[in-house]
Amino acid sequence: MTTPENSEPVAGIGERSQAGAGGEYPQPAGLMRVTGYPPPLAVPRLATAGDRIGAALLDGGIAVVTLGVGWFIWSLFTWQHGQSPGKSLLGYVVVDALTGEPFGWGRMFVRELLIRAILFSGAGALTCGVFSLVDAGTIFRQDVRCLHDQAAGSAVVVLRAG
Repeated sequence: MTTPENSEPVAGIGERSQAGAGGEYPQPAGLMRVTGYPPPLAVPRLATAGDRIGAALLDGGIAVVTLGVGWFIWSLFTWQHGQSPGKSLLGYVVVDALTGEPFGWGRMFVRELLIRAILFSGAGALTCGVFSLVDAGTIFRQDVRCLHDQAAGSAVVVLRAG
């Protein structure tokens, strides 16, 4: 699998590619090149379930402290980089699960507002929270993707080392 022109081959979630030193060594599954970021950040790792839960708690805390308004306004700026405010502070980026391209503003709007806030929250309300628990519980899958990630075609990666 390759990305658009001027990019290196990448591994989709759960796949292996020959990207590496001269194409000789396979890239471990779950790692991908995120284009548009400098080389030290070029091959991030998938965010773990703990990483993702931490970012969600941070986003929730920011939303509570700012009564939702500050979180939303901040999101309007961070979505252009494929991040929520919490993901931005922790160095996580939402990327296309197949290409590793960071989500832009439009795809983040669809992922965060249309899929998560409207569609999935509505389904959670109709099922007395059961759907929301199932969505959150799927983070423990091997590919660390919730149902909303699968619906949006996204994955979350960690850009910062450590």
